Amino acid sequence: MTGYIIQANGGPPLGAAFPARYDDPRIDAGTLLLLDPAHSQTIADGMPKATAPANNQRWPNLAWKPAARLTGKTKDDRALLDPVLSLSGFAPDELKIERTPAGALHGITSPTLLDNGDAAFFDIPTAIEKYFFDFGGDYPVSDHQFYISLWIYITRPASTVTNPTQPYFYISTATGNPIEAAMYPTQLVPRAGQTIAGIGDVGNANVNTAGAQRLVVTPNQWANDKPANAAAVEARLGWGAFGGFGPYGVGGKTPSFIFESLLIKDLTVTGKTFAQANAEDLAEWTAAHAVGGRYYDHTVTTDPATFA
Repeated sequence: MTGYIIQANGGPPLGAAFPARYDDPRIDAGTLLLLDPAHSQTIADGMPKATAPANNQRWPNLAWKPAARLTGKTKDDRALLDPVLSLSGFAPDELKIERTPAGALHGITSPTLLDNGDAAFFDIPTAIEKYFFDFGGDYPVSDHQFYISLWIYITRPASTVTNPTQPYFYISTATGNPIEAAMYPTQLVPRAGQTIAGIGDVGNANVNTAGAQRLVVTPNQWANDKPANAAAVEARLGWGAFGGFGPYGVGGKTPSFIFESLLIKDLTVTGKTFAQANAEDLAEWTAAHAVGGRYYDHTVTTDPATFA
């Protein structure tokens, strides 16, 4: 059957009449990353709930279509826009990562046995790291405004909270030196005496409390010196003691938590204000955690209390 689109005289441009359609309402033209392990599209893309996390495992970036346009890639480059999960160095009694019945990822860490380098983490794709380098302002000059939202559910808070500590997620340098360069959004507590440039609203400032947490920041510049080149940029999300911040993740400083979602978008491209983007994200988070929502009343397979 052949079909035709007929545009009436004076009607809206076709692009306005038929806006781009994405795999999730949180995705728009400025979205670089949506990583959501329990999402129906993640499951459709070959990661069913029964899939056990494995080393060097590629997880679908649900926002690969706008991300490809923003980073100059094509549909043939989709694999280059997917985060990769790394499982590094830990023994079974130090760290465990597993799927929850809902399909999210639960990371359990030992407060006493974890060593530097024992970690499970997602490496954010190089193409997206380069985008941070290209459009993150060189302090004190701002450039593009990024919106970063991390949804987690803490199953056991960190037993020790001191400065500095291991971030859940960071955009920094491979050396992990935030004094030199850090566009470093979400962490347990701010570094002592340091103001992180460009941070906006935090959805929930108390990020070491058991239960659902929504962490939101809006960086727009590198703190102090911008990295020398894009290859120096490192962005990771994970559990345990990883990256250049690894020494700060031992001694009970890392909580056990369920990872639900990481969303990264460029507000400068979307044309939305922070308030608009945050209201949309909050509405989605609230629905997901309400009665009947996919993240309501989390259950886990392994009780974190069994890890000494």
